[in-house]
Amino acid sequence: MNIIFTFSFTDKLLNLDTLLIQLREVACKWESLGKYLNFSREDIQLMKAKATNDFDCLIELCDNWIRSQNVPTWKKVADALKNIGEHELHDELLNIYTTGNFNSCYDNPIIPLSQ
Repeated sequence: MNIIFTFSFTDKLLNLDTLLIQLREVACKWESLGKYLNFSREDIQLMKAKATNDFDCLIELCDNWIRSQNVPTWKKVADALKNIGEHELHDELLNIYTTGNFNSCYDNPIIPLSQ
């Protein structure tokens, strides 16, 4: 069973891989990002225990965040990025998702890592 979410800026369907592609350059800041995506310190520690490196932690974070949201929006991700000082990536995401400037990889449904 595939779980599909829509996003507020454009109502385009996106996949987990797309989110990870956008965030890969801030993998080393995954804990701070998690804080601003409203994860508790305990949740972050559990994710850290499951993963072996920052990118694996980012995967855990994104998968858990998508599953925990009624409507996981790009605006929430962009706002969290702004809060951790990633203003350039924040602006880039807002530009992409408010203008609808998508390429074909952005047309897939979100498929969480575990079903």
